[in-house]
Amino acid sequence: MHQAMRQWNLELAPDICCLLDETQAPDPEVCAQDLIDFSPVYRCLHIHTVLGKREQFIDSYRSGRRSQVRLAIKPRSIWKGEINDFKCYFYGIMGFFVVEDTILHTTQELRPHKGEGEGLVTLHIVHEFWQMALSEVLAVLRNNCNSCRDYHLLLKVKQLVVWLCHALRGYGFPVDKLYEVLLEIREQYDEMLMKAWGDSFTQIFASDNYTPMVAETEEQYRGVLELFPYHNVQIDSAPYPRLFPFSGVVGQVYCQLQAFIRNCSDYADGLNLSQMEVCDIVSKSVNLLLSRTVTGCLSRLVHDEGLTIPQLGQIWVNISHLADSVPHLEDFIRHVTKTGSEGAASVRLYGGSTFKDGKVTAEQQIIVRLTAKCAEVVEGASYDWTSKDAQDKPSDYINDCLHFLETTFHALHILPEEVVSNLVQQALKNLALQLERVLLCDTNPRISMEAIRNFNVDLMHCQRFVMSTVSSYNCLRGSDASLAFEPLKQLVDLFVNENWSEFISEYPSLSDKYKHVAPYMVHGLLTRLRKADKKKKKLPIHVKNPAKKKDPKKLMLKALEEKVAQEGACLAPPVMMHTTPSPPPSFGASRY
Repeated sequence: MHQAMRQWNLELAPDICCLLDETQAPDPEVCAQDLIDFSPVYRCLHIHTVLGKREQFIDSYRSGRRSQVRLAIKPRSIWKGEINDFKCYFYGIMGFFVVEDTILHTTQELRPHKGEGEGLVTLHIVHEFWQMALSEVLAVLRNNCNSCRDYHLLLKVKQLVVWLCHALRGYGFPVDKLYEVLLEIREQYDEMLMKAWGDSFTQIFASDNYTPMVAETEEQYRGVLELFPYHNVQIDSAPYPRLFPFSGVVGQVYCQLQAFIRNCSDYADGLNLSQMEVCDIVSKSVNLLLSRTVTGCLSRLVHDEGLTIPQLGQIWVNISHLADSVPHLEDFIRHVTKTGSEGAASVRLYGGSTFKDGKVTAEQQIIVRLTAKCAEVVEGASYDWTSKDAQDKPSDYINDCLHFLETTFHALHILPEEVVSNLVQQALKNLALQLERVLLCDTNPRISMEAIRNFNVDLMHCQRFVMSTVSSYNCLRGSDASLAFEPLKQLVDLFVNENWSEFISEYPSLSDKYKHVAPYMVHGLLTRLRKADKKKKKLPIHVKNPAKKKDPKKLMLKALEEKVAQEGACLAPPVMMHTTPSPPPSFGASRY
């Protein structure tokens, strides 16, 4: 009898090995009794029944199985966090309850008198075992998944738990809490996907050369179209080699977005959710990827100081094409989640705003680079502010600066006209502001009239460049670009023509001739002119008419100061925030 009692722990039948061999397909007709030898349990129950000790054996069996369920739900001491650890753990739990369900139904038939007594276990006891196991299973699942850093493993664990839920539900066990934990883990899974895809995007952005893709053959052309949904009639009919407007990064990013959608859908699938709920979950995850991960990667990319201005222009074009692909991504989500037209209302990606912000940032960085380069050239100029010699041609630094702008504007022809127009206008306006700062800078306390005239030669060359640029770009005609240097030209003309008295008499109601000239500008230049005159002026020993000794610039300064004080204004110049100005607000309203 004791030998029989030692055997009711159950043993696997010899052919159970076929189930553990994952290379062999399981037989759907095989049940637990085909895989496990239950005869020792049945013999023990029969022997104890004959001996009149059935109840003692039932109590002993239940006590033993209660101890065994505690062992089954306890993770192995050596847990490496691999999928096999999860498999062994969940297989053990599943096996325990399959056995108990079989014992529940088969030992009911072995009662001595039909309708009398109980089997080895009851439904209540089996569910008591399950409640004992469930809390521990949930804790093990949470703890080990929280420490997991591999989204591939999390996806496999999720699938394993889904299979466990399906199997246990088939035996009547409640598994809703397991699904709830899987939904909790989904947030961690999404975070891991975000990090992995962020690293992938960073690598893709870093490896691209940011030049338009070229298809030498039909095979190459079709290969690009398989990666990215793009159609252009002119390119389709053009001879080879065919030039795409975007660089290789566009197709790679689009494929990565599709892969992200598939991974999100794979996790959400099988979680007791409707197709519409799966569609909504995937859409939210993709929106989070676009608004946080993609935005961050694009921001770091466009702020990379190693990029050239033409490359920034290509990035703007790339972002624009990615923005155009958002409707295709929405269709792909509906296809993957099998929602079709029903999911049209649920799928709303915010890629438009994400990519719009990326384009704005790229455009601002182009302005920053243009401004910084012009500032570098202008600040490196060595003006002789006390010059006595006339200059009949523009300074070399002005020629260099304008040549840089000309070649850069030409390189940005890949951008839409309205973008080019905005970039050109802001670049010219910033150059004018930089020249104004150079002229008004009081580092040199003296300035000669000849130096102002020489500065005017450079300024007129800038204006000719503006007129030439405006005539070369249709988008600039009728724009404010032609007025970029007008405020500075008004100030210089005022001094070249020595119309100080006219300015003072009109102030503060200035005519269009000097409407952009501020009193502090006139006061500063007059002061420096007077200092230069005082240094070179040699008074005669005998002066018959003392009135001629009066300095006209001094009189103008005094008159200006009195007029400004009378109007309650101030002659202090505005505070210069930094040498290289950030891009000013764009002309007009936003184009996007």
